[in-house]
Amino acid sequence: MDLFKELLPSLLQGREPILEDDKDYVPYIINKALSAHIDIILYANEMNLNYNLDKRLQHDYLFHSIRKRKRTFQPWLKRSKNDELNAVKEYFGYSMQKTKETINILTSEQVKEIVTKIKSKDNGGVK
Repeated sequence: MDLFKELLPSLLQGREPILEDDKDYVPYIINKALSAHIDIILYANEMNLNYNLDKRLQHDYLFHSIRKRKRTFQPWLKRSKNDELNAVKEYFGYSMQKTKETINILTSEQVKEIVTKIKSKDNGGVK
């Protein structure tokens, strides 16, 4: 069974429950996909809190709790890249947490200088 072509539309659009085998149901992936919809996020969080339930029970809860309507697929939420953070992290060799603390201390001119140095280093030398 294809997870995104059959199981998710079954949960979202109110078709008949099609879960045949529990191994087809991956709670983490289902909850992550459902959490992209603002009206379903609380149901997905409830299943995250009750992760120890049987997969069949999780599916049945979601199937019978979610209001059925036509929904479009929402793309996965991804962490945005920040060039300044990555440049400062590489320049000092810090962890991301330490970099976030450091970037608050640096002035904008210092950050711009670091970004320029890192970019010139990546291009193979100083222009």
